[in-house]
Amino acid sequence: MTGLLGVGISTMSADYWYVRKYSPIPAIGQAIERSWTSIGFTVRMLSRMVTGEVSIKNISGPINIAQYAGNSAAAGINAFLNFLALVSISLGVLNLLPIPILDGGQIVYQSIEGPERQPAIGKITNIRAEDRHPGASASHEFRILQRHRTDNRVGTAPC
Repeated sequence: MTGLLGVGISTMSADYWYVRKYSPIPAIGQAIERSWTSIGFTVRMLSRMVTGEVSIKNISGPINIAQYAGNSAAAGINAFLNFLALVSISLGVLNLLPIPILDGGQIVYQSIEGPERQPAIGKITNIRAEDRHPGASASHEFRILQRHRTDNRVGTAPC
């Protein structure tokens, strides 16, 4: 679509992209730099969501992610691979958050236990199976953790 002077907006998305090509060694450096940039972006956005600077509505579910993946695939292989890299890095950062069910939570538990592998105080994963049930209240769970702590005193055998 061109105007009177022959100037206009291109309909080809490839016109907006410039592909830089690197030899193998500089490509590794660029990949590391781009990865750290993406990690920083993810962390900044998470912190802005926590402080309220950015709306939590910016979080997308699997349907939106699939739509964005389709849009990026339609834009070309470079756009699609960039999108996949961003999603992969973002999920990796989220997975390392110190939430008990995620890998980050497991890292926290293991760092508290230390190299001697002493159980962390109130470690949920060692609660006896007969004490766990889905309808337990928070106060009941706290009592279970307290009992678990006293059951695993020094000099006694673990459960």
